[in-house]
Amino acid sequence: MKLPDCSTCHYSFQWKELLFIMGAKKCPKCGVQQYITAQRKRQGLWFGPVAGIITAVIVQTAPLPFSFIWAVAGVLITAAILINPFWLEFTEKDEPLF
Repeated sequence: MKLPDCSTCHYSFQWKELLFIMGAKKCPKCGVQQYITAQRKRQGLWFGPVAGIITAVIVQTAPLPFSFIWAVAGVLITAAILINPFWLEFTEKDEPLF
């Protein structure tokens, strides 16, 4: 997995720069605003509902202690946040979602 590059100057962003990005990021090298591509935004929209459905099915079918379920959910949420910068792609233009 590779961190995204600036679409203008090909600056390779660092992981900590992208950890909590919300829609756009200014390139520190050339100053051009970088937007997350529409394709990656659409892919990200599916993550929450799918994770919620999987969690609901596990909670309803598996006789697991509630504290165990919360611990696993916490680990999965943390892992998703830490891995997210590797899934980003940037473009110079803010593309419409649909």
